[in-house]
Amino acid sequence: MTISPSSLATTFPKPQSALPLSGQPRLLFTSCGATEGSLREMYCGLVKRGRVDPLLWYSMVDHLRKRSKPPPRPLLDQLDGIRHNFRNPTQHPDAVSDIQEAQDLWPLTVDAITRMARLRKD
Repeated sequence: MTISPSSLATTFPKPQSALPLSGQPRLLFTSCGATEGSLREMYCGLVKRGRVDPLLWYSMVDHLRKRSKPPPRPLLDQLDGIRHNFRNPTQHPDAVSDIQEAQDLWPLTVDAITRMARLRKD
C-alpha cells in the first residue's frame, strides 16, 4: 500500500493557528496552574520535613533555594521567571493577554515541568 500526499491531506486536517484566539487567557491560566501543580509535587517529593505552609509558588522556590542541596539554579530561576512574568500578571482582574504571550509561555512551562519531573523523588 502506498501513501500519497493527497491521501494524507484528507487524513490529517490542515493546521490552523497554533492556539485558538478564544483560549488565550485560559491557556495562560492552565499552563501556569500545571506548572504550579508540578512544582508542588516536586517540592513535596524533595522536602519531607519542615515544608512551607501554605504551599505557594514563591515560598516553595525560596525554600528550595535555601536547602543544602537545592535543585539546579537554572530551573529555580526559570520558575521565578514564569511566576513573575506570566503567572502574577494573569491573576490580575484586568489582565488582558494576546496570542503571542500564550505562545511564549507554552514552551517555557513544558520545559520547566519536564525538568521538575526528572528531579521528582517518590
